[in-house]
Amino acid sequence: MRQLRDEAGVEWMVYAVNPVGANEWRSIESLPESYRSGWLCFESATEKRRLTPLPPEWESLPLEQLTGLLGTAILVQRSAKYSH
Repeated sequence: MRQLRDEAGVEWMVYAVNPVGANEWRSIESLPESYRSGWLCFESATEKRRLTPLPPEWESLPLEQLTGLLGTAILVQRSAKYSH
């Protein structure tokens, strides 16, 4: 997991999601094809974004590059189960 602050001063947690097999709420086959190999999740206090495919070696990217990836990630609606 990494953290970054965007140009607007918003703090983001960044982490990889790897949906290997099935979990308590869904099977891997129910995911869109582009998500089956995993994705990078960007999460702030008010937004959640996903980036596919999972960039190789994202943990070691410079913060400037990671912030650039944030700009290309897709905004998703938070699940009510996991909302704060």
